Amino acid sequence: MLIALDTETHLIGPDAVAPKLVCVSLAYVEGEAITKELYAHNDPNLEPLLRHLLSEEEGHTIVGQNIAFDMAVLASYFPDLFHSIRVAYDQQRIHCTIVREKELALSLFGDLKMGSAADGTQYSRHFGLDELCKQYLDIDISESKKAGDSWRLNYSMLDGKSVEEYPDEAREYAMLDAEYTLLVYLHQNEVEGGSLTTHAFHAAADFALFLTTCHGFKIDQEKVAEIQAMLELELAPEKVNLLVDAGILDPGEPPRSKKVGQGMTKGAPPSIKQKPLGDLVVAVCQANGIDITYTDGRVDKATGERVPGICTNAEVIQTIAHLDPILGQYQHRQELQKLVTTEIPRMQAPVVHPRFDVLKETGRTSSSASSLYPSCNIQNIDPRVRPAYVAREGMLILSVDYSSIELVTLAQKLLDIFCESRLADLINQGINPHNFLGAQMAFAFDEEFRQAIDEMHEEDPTRQSIYEAFQSLKSSDDPATQEFFSNYRTFAKPTGLGYPGGLGAETFVSFAKATYGISITLEQAKAFKEVWLNTYDREMERYFKWITDSCKDPQHPGEYCYVSPLGMVRSNASFCAVANGAGMQTPAAEGGKMSYYEVVMACYDREGTDTLSEALYGCRPLAWIHDEILLEIPDDEISHERACAVQEAMAYYMRQITPDVRVSTEAKLMRRWHKQAKPVFDQAGRLVPWQPKTVA
Repeated sequence: MLIALDTETHLIGPDAVAPKLVCVSLAYVEGEAITKELYAHNDPNLEPLLRHLLSEEEGHTIVGQNIAFDMAVLASYFPDLFHSIRVAYDQQRIHCTIVREKELALSLFGDLKMGSAADGTQYSRHFGLDELCKQYLDIDISESKKAGDSWRLNYSMLDGKSVEEYPDEAREYAMLDAEYTLLVYLHQNEVEGGSLTTHAFHAAADFALFLTTCHGFKIDQEKVAEIQAMLELELAPEKVNLLVDAGILDPGEPPRSKKVGQGMTKGAPPSIKQKPLGDLVVAVCQANGIDITYTDGRVDKATGERVPGICTNAEVIQTIAHLDPILGQYQHRQELQKLVTTEIPRMQAPVVHPRFDVLKETGRTSSSASSLYPSCNIQNIDPRVRPAYVAREGMLILSVDYSSIELVTLAQKLLDIFCESRLADLINQGINPHNFLGAQMAFAFDEEFRQAIDEMHEEDPTRQSIYEAFQSLKSSDDPATQEFFSNYRTFAKPTGLGYPGGLGAETFVSFAKATYGISITLEQAKAFKEVWLNTYDREMERYFKWITDSCKDPQHPGEYCYVSPLGMVRSNASFCAVANGAGMQTPAAEGGKMSYYEVVMACYDREGTDTLSEALYGCRPLAWIHDEILLEIPDDEISHERACAVQEAMAYYMRQITPDVRVSTEAKLMRRWHKQAKPVFDQAGRLVPWQPKTVA
């Protein structure tokens, strides 16, 4: 049986991301009609009914709109139901209409942001029940979802009452949500040409991510105050004097006393003046032979003509800031201002709750803040504020991340297509591909290193011998040698990850600067690409030709499409989107989500009997960051075993995506989150917490 389920709860808030249950509504098809039922949370029949609906023996399919929320609410209110919920997710019997609609959109249009109406007009795509009701049922329920006095926001008033005591409107609202969800689900099944192959898999991952949101990450307020003091010092007037003198920064005015008895003025905050900033950008670009980037600008009121503007966004500034001290100071200030305006305000609560979106165009997840509770974009936290994110008392932060995972999945894709791969051979030998490419780049571009290698060999050195010589520099005690190794490995990372995504040299220059902060000339970018192609026997040229020949989208002329390892279809995609998605981001995301789901379930499932559950029950998830799991685990004598269990699970589930290519992981223990953390082992070879170096 297909059963739609919806919960009504107390309001969501800082201490109630999965708030207290008030009632549960069900809807299912019976004969030619839809039957609706409503149960108050204190109804003695409710928990046995839910256990029956979730049971493996009955095999029912349960669907909800944002069902991860409903399942978390039920698991919180009825803790003994968690194992049944987990088993239903394992068997792909819990479905979400939001996730289903996203997969349909990707398979039909390749876009989750914009949609096209029948008349060809564009509209912003949303996935709320009100939008889906308009789309599939031609019913407008938006007023009941947005009105402040609607029952949606007031079910706490009915807490403790039987459903017979509910006002008619309250009963009707709750049951209609379940009915509409059921109808939307049935209509989604009828969408012609749409694919729903992986929706249940993504719904399960969504549940794991929402449990992560519920637990939250503790914030050390003393550390926050320390960061704020640093920001005040760095943003003091004397530290931004070049910007003020150039007329780019208006320092503003502090509040001042008015006349006696009239209070204070509001003052004015510092502000950036775009005209002098744009003029400076133009001057620096012209002086250095750099093309000026323009915006659409504005329409001149006198002439009616559009006047282009000078682009001064972060990407442009990052590219040229090193060429001018004023722009350098501007870039530094803007980076600090982001902490002031974005990061610090989100860290004012004792616990923040990262919010996730389980499915983006690439198959990856994303993170963002919520207005309903203290939250943050955990996948993009500035490293300078990470140390304020700490483990709770008696706990440790366990970080386990995959090594070069998108190159691992790319190597598997090459094997799948061509039955051979130089990249796969290297990874399977235990060679880090970034280090290997960095060695070839050092040999190609550094004359001193090349001469040293040549002197070591009577014949031409092989790529393997170049790598071995380069790798030996990593353990040198000489700071200059260590910097040499680090620099070329740093060059290798954007090269090895950017060019497989189909980037051209011009785009690569911007990519390297924006993503890794590396300044590269166009000539260097072209040379880097040649070294990269040759390092892997130019097998990537075959990969790009495969995309051109085999990935054309029959439904969208001129565009491309691909199918993920688990069967997700992405249509209407650009060449670069397919190059990146088919081999790298999408398969890595699917393997990562599979791993994260299993790890999180083990943390909560007291009835789990596998080794992972034995190691992790009672631990809690902190974050999923594309290729890294953060957990909060007890600071006890088996923290090493817990880390090993997570590593084994992550490798095992990723191998379902990459069965022929080696998967490696690295584990670290910390008391506070830190970018510089490294694995630390005691004399017995057991993992112990990393500690930051103290400054004397």
